[in-house]
Amino acid sequence: MKNTLLASGLILGLIALIGGGGYYYIQQSFEKSEGITSIAEDLSEQQEEPKIEELSEEPKVSSEVEMEEAQVQEYFHHMTHQKVEADKKWGAVKMTPENIESLLVIVKANQEKYEHGEYYRAILEEWQAGNFENAVSVHNFVWQLKGGTVGRATGILDEAEERAFIEERFKD
Repeated sequence: MKNTLLASGLILGLIALIGGGGYYYIQQSFEKSEGITSIAEDLSEQQEEPKIEELSEEPKVSSEVEMEEAQVQEYFHHMTHQKVEADKKWGAVKMTPENIESLLVIVKANQEKYEHGEYYRAILEEWQAGNFENAVSVHNFVWQLKGGTVGRATGILDEAEERAFIEERFKD
């Protein structure tokens, strides 16, 4: 009995250590949103005047910027954490006008390659206009794409809850 308790304690300690390390890694990877901004800045530096296709009404900008759709989904998922209620939230990227704009630049440059490119663009344009009412559906859409089983969003945070989340996660 004593050996069983000791073994159980060791196993739980090991699980907690691995979980804490994983949480730290994820926080470090996504808390700093410089990745979005630097990629968008690279795109801006590389762009010349938009080249307009003769048969198209909309300009087509050629670009060397690459970001995998899975990474775009992670940014969406982590940005929504600032706005939504959920039992569990892993990772956070501050939802700032600069981050929204940067991600929009990246999505526009890669929209044709992404399975859900039009969706991402429409969502970012809503966010850019200050409309975050869709945060729950966006979170749960990406959460479902990622095979989520824990942490489904259930509602929108009120202003005080969002402020508390920002203060806790983004200590400047």
